[in-house]
Amino acid sequence: MLDIKDAYLQVPQQEEVLVTISDWMKKACNIGEGIVWRLKRCLPGQRNAATRWYEHLRSILERLGFEFSQHVPALAKHKTKAVCISIHVDDELLAGQREDSLWLVEELEKVFRVEKEGPYPLTRNGNGEELRYLKRKYVFVGEGIVVQPNEKYIKKLLELYD
Repeated sequence: MLDIKDAYLQVPQQEEVLVTISDWMKKACNIGEGIVWRLKRCLPGQRNAATRWYEHLRSILERLGFEFSQHVPALAKHKTKAVCISIHVDDELLAGQREDSLWLVEELEKVFRVEKEGPYPLTRNGNGEELRYLKRKYVFVGEGIVVQPNEKYIKKLLELYD
């Protein structure tokens, strides 16, 4: 699993976005009245930042040779390499041959600050290693993966069907 650090801040603004400066910031930075900032990058909480981030990442992955699912646009596979990616905002889950997955990580690290979790790198076999993705824990056992659902979710289900 990959976590792209400061994902939204990597994305150039497409529209002109002007921000008024708070009084405490004006005072702290000795900024006069009537000054506004023009944002060059997207910010977390900005209405269209998630969409812009997805479009930005998608364009990078397409340049690297990925094609996206028509039915599930958060899933992409490489045209020639054995690697797929699932995109959930700034968390990306890779699946495929280790060499091809490592290639993708190296390519993404050329553009972003990336934090890695799970069975990585090639020298590790994955046995007993785990990662969390979308509120589930994945444990790597031999050649397989055990998915452990969120315990709170299971308790709620049991309460509903008791």
